[in-house]
Amino acid sequence: MNRKKWAIATLAMLACLAMPCYPQQTAQQQDDEEEVAPSKPRPAPKDAGFGAPEVVAPTPNSHQQQGTDFKVPETVSPDELPAKKGASETSSSGTNPLMGAARARLIQVRNATDIRVKGAQPFRMHAIFSGMSDSELASGGTYTELWLSSTRWRREAVVGQVHVVESRDGDKLYRQIVGREYAPRMLDDLLDALYLTYPPLGVSSFNESDWQQGTMLYAGASALRMSTGFSATGPSTDARAYWLNTDGLPIAAYRFGTTVEYADYDAWNGKQVARHLNVKEGGVKLAGIWIDQLDSAPAETGTQFALGGVTPIPLNDEGYSGPYFVAPHPVHQVSPKDPPAGAGSISIKVSLDQHGHVRSAKVQKGINDALDDAAEKAAMQWEFSPALIKGRPSPSEATVEFTF
Repeated sequence: MNRKKWAIATLAMLACLAMPCYPQQTAQQQDDEEEVAPSKPRPAPKDAGFGAPEVVAPTPNSHQQQGTDFKVPETVSPDELPAKKGASETSSSGTNPLMGAARARLIQVRNATDIRVKGAQPFRMHAIFSGMSDSELASGGTYTELWLSSTRWRREAVVGQVHVVESRDGDKLYRQIVGREYAPRMLDDLLDALYLTYPPLGVSSFNESDWQQGTMLYAGASALRMSTGFSATGPSTDARAYWLNTDGLPIAAYRFGTTVEYADYDAWNGKQVARHLNVKEGGVKLAGIWIDQLDSAPAETGTQFALGGVTPIPLNDEGYSGPYFVAPHPVHQVSPKDPPAGAGSISIKVSLDQHGHVRSAKVQKGINDALDDAAEKAAMQWEFSPALIKGRPSPSEATVEFTF
């Protein structure tokens, strides 16, 4: 029987007024970098040209081998979602005398791997996206980035007919999507994966007691796991986890339900850069990233960082006169496919990331288990415009309602 289905969405502001998670640096992050500037001298800049190489899918290599002097604890966990690991791994809360303070550890990792810190050498990067599980993006794509400083950069991703451009020009951030009204969630996950993000590391903003550390196995290798925001009921909206190898380099990082794995480290400009990344969700690989070119760039170029015709995203409150909060609204709606029998309405609470992608869904009011499950799966495929707080994209929540 053909039943007419319709859906509406009502919107609710997330309690946490989070800053957007686009690749950018807050004033506090820049202060952290100045506080812990790397002491290693950088090699002389290379004046290498940059040209797009042939787009050929590289052969994936295995994870970097781990050292043999690392003591594996008796209690270890398999490579599962972070929310499932905490009960069985050896861990401690807050400052761990064995592992060291969480903040200090994260600063060490950032100093060792982040090529985009304040004062870093300008560079050009080219990467290949492949092995994508989304049928619309199965052909793969490419990524290019020109980074001159923490306040002047531009990056572009092209997959199929979708072209995403993000750039920063001083205190203005730009984002442009061509070919669709919204960027596919997987494409934004790939863009986010290329920037290993950290929580605010300022002394006043970082709470050691929120973090747990423990030794465990990840993909069969010894690892130190650092995590926050996980409980018996599952991860919070801003839960994070990092797995480090015995050299203190990231093996994997978790945020917004997505895990990014890092391998094939290569020394560049005094940093260690992972050339091969895998993006996973629920233990299933969604796509791979291969950084096949990374060269120094001249400090000045003719590249335009301000995108014409695009309203910039303000990075601070200075001069902002718009509305304090702009609610997200649906830009792509999906109805349950071949829903089982039932009549009435189903209300589902969805959590959105800073791009407007649905990251989790939970039935608040249902009809029956089968129909509720079908509606929940449909809600996970909705897309929204991002919520704006003082003009800046922010995580938020919405309520999706299906009536049968």
